[in-house]
Amino acid sequence: MNTKTKSFLSSLPKPSVKDGDGIKAEYSVTILKDASFIYSVWRNFENLPRFMKHLDEVQVLNDTRTLWRAKPFENLETEWETEMIAETPDEFISWRSIEGSEISIAGSVHFSPAPRGQGTQVTVRMMYGPPLGKITHVITKLTKADPHSLLREDMKRFKSYIETGDILSTEGQPRGQGIEYKKTA
Repeated sequence: MNTKTKSFLSSLPKPSVKDGDGIKAEYSVTILKDASFIYSVWRNFENLPRFMKHLDEVQVLNDTRTLWRAKPFENLETEWETEMIAETPDEFISWRSIEGSEISIAGSVHFSPAPRGQGTQVTVRMMYGPPLGKITHVITKLTKADPHSLLREDMKRFKSYIETGDILSTEGQPRGQGIEYKKTA
């Protein structure tokens, strides 16, 4: 390898999640709105905590960098900085955490036409490097706070938020157990 190639390769940012080390999460939903609208809501990163339950705040630092603050567990707060690495308006956004962040993460969101013109297919793909490796993954899996479970719930809330303007939930509502119903004649 020549000196110019070595210099160029060493100048590239280090991957935020080393190949083979991360946990992959992917989820898709079909949303009954056009891609342009959905993209614009997602692209305003400060909207993300509205439907991503574990996020407290996303602060836009500049056109390509954001600071994320989250509370993945009751008494644990964490933050990480990301950089946008690619974007095509109304089609996709990809990002990764910068070197030195508390969380190693890389991901993308894709907006594509749904079959038969029935809205937009929104697909999020993420690779997450847990802070303590496999131990963190086991704990998060047991508590339903693993990346796949969180992503699935976040995307369901995102669909609700986009289609209705609100997050629909049955959380905290009774399930109807122990209620007797009397037949009326």
